[in-house]
Amino acid sequence: MLDRLGLDAGDRRNVLIVVVVISLIMLVLAEGPIPVRVVVASIFGLISGVFFLLITLLLNWVSSSRSGS
Repeated sequence: MLDRLGLDAGDRRNVLIVVVVISLIMLVLAEGPIPVRVVVASIFGLISGVFFLLITLLLNWVSSSRSGS
């Protein structure tokens, strides 16, 4: 699915790394019982991944439009 957006393997790997790292950080920093920590970490990881993906797509679009003209 991400191939349709113009992402290569490196971009997909970077999105996965961001999601995992942010999730692990939030798992440690969040307070509360373990199930609450897991839910919070998952939500923050997914939100971070979506924003990273959007920024990557915008940067790829800008760089392709500049190189095309």
